[in-house]
Amino acid sequence: MPRKENGGEQSSPLAWMKEIAIEESSTIANITLGEKIRDGSIVIELPDICNPQECETIRDYCCRRAVCDEQLAMLDESLALNQVGLVRLPTIQAATRAQETDTTCAEPLAVEIDDLCQDILLRVAALIDEKIPSIVVELFSDEEESESAKNCPATISSTSLVEQMKSQTRLDYTRREPAINVYTNGGEFQKHKDAQSLTILVPLSSPETHFQEGGTGFWSEHELPDSSNDYNFDHFPSFAGDQASNEAPPIVILRPPAGTALLFGGSVTHAGIPVGDQG
Repeated sequence: MPRKENGGEQSSPLAWMKEIAIEESSTIANITLGEKIRDGSIVIELPDICNPQECETIRDYCCRRAVCDEQLAMLDESLALNQVGLVRLPTIQAATRAQETDTTCAEPLAVEIDDLCQDILLRVAALIDEKIPSIVVELFSDEEESESAKNCPATISSTSLVEQMKSQTRLDYTRREPAINVYTNGGEFQKHKDAQSLTILVPLSSPETHFQEGGTGFWSEHELPDSSNDYNFDHFPSFAGDQASNEAPPIVILRPPAGTALLFGGSVTHAGIPVGDQG
């Protein structure tokens, strides 16, 4: 039987989620999923966060916006906020924060698209509150709240991630985020760490159906790549690893169906692998 954790959480993967190890420490016994996320040892996949119609609605809007933004950038170089093959479209909240700090930022999403994106993020937060409360305890509670929740699981609701998201004041975001990344042929996002408590990434396109190659690559600080990783890096040598510089390829590349949420900690090195032409 799976071992029960704080608030009824189970330490082993449940039917509704998938746990992907990227560090050996993920196998340590008596450690919660929240601690594993905090330590950067796993990525969690939550399926079916949004349905195909919602993905299509957001995807179609963003693809049209991306074309318009690229055309504007060609006319005025000062508007070139993106790189070739990648356009980033911020939410209204993200664009407002950028304006308040004099940070250059693209125009925000349309209100109806922004509302849908916020609803999707709140769904993920609600699922975390209900099914993986140790993430809230480890990452989104102050020291007093965290100790209280560990000693008395019933107090976990006082640190609800949903409520923190709704408050718009308790959480700090990376500048110009939340945002939607629109990738076209050759588009990529170089290796980086988000340096925040938690990243929620929801692909809106499905591999093979909407794009070739691509995916999100994850690097381990200590482990060698999984030998079962048969990804072809021939066209993208910058991600294939470099023996001379001891650069290793990603330990795993995730390409889940559209509408799946990926959860991982801010210490995890990851990248958007270059997207290939669908045809």
